[in-house]
Amino acid sequence: MTKPMTTDVNATTRPAAGDRLVRRRGRQLRERGIEALLFLAAASSVAITFAIVAILVTESLPLFREVSLVSFLTDRQWTPCSTTPTSAS
Repeated sequence: MTKPMTTDVNATTRPAAGDRLVRRRGRQLRERGIEALLFLAAASSVAITFAIVAILVTESLPLFREVSLVSFLTDRQWTPCSTTPTSAS
């Protein structure tokens, strides 16, 4: 009498331990690459924001040497081309 053939379910559905380690390393490398890209995107956006603010401040300093911040914010007449404000007649 022969024994009926049985198949090992775990052998056909589970990859070998070496394959799992290779897949895990590959996944970790991909995740680290994605993390690096996200960090670079965040760092560059912060650097660009600081650069924009620095340019705005340096370009506006000559104006605020002539006009006080209070008069700039509360003056009722806008005179962009005039050196001295004139009253409207």
